[in-house]
Amino acid sequence: MLIGHSQGSFVLDKLVKDELDKRASERKRLVSALLIGGNIQVPINRKVGGDFKHVPACTSGRQNGCVVAYSTFDTVPPADALFGRVPGSTTRQVLCVNPASLSGDHGKLRSYFTTVAEPGPLSAGHYAAVQGGHPVGVRARPLYGHLHEPGRGQLAPDQPHGG
Repeated sequence: MLIGHSQGSFVLDKLVKDELDKRASERKRLVSALLIGGNIQVPINRKVGGDFKHVPACTSGRQNGCVVAYSTFDTVPPADALFGRVPGSTTRQVLCVNPASLSGDHGKLRSYFTTVAEPGPLSAGHYAAVQGGHPVGVRARPLYGHLHEPGRGQLAPDQPHGG
């Protein structure tokens, strides 16, 4: 099991390319790779064949030896976004596997966004406290669906919403 986000995804992307993708014996040992925010590329409408020649996108929660990758945005990303796009490509897109759809149901995600900033150096408000099993200082809303266009692939808003 490999798990990385952003910079960690880039490091694991290289590991998968250099060590796992090239060797069937090593691929058999892979449970899955969660490479979130790492811009894993695939040919448009394909599950394998871009960054990885033999390690496919996960399509089921029961599948082994596959990758879950996506980028997320809480609004429609700008045209010059660094993540979720393959700049200048008309044949590749960023892999977008909705982790909620791997169970076989409708694939709706519930996203949590902070409503208050946390104290300290992480005051950008990325974390929220939990009391009694419920997040405190966050609002929840169903938000993401797939957005695919040439060169793009990310989980993004189904429709515009207010703050």
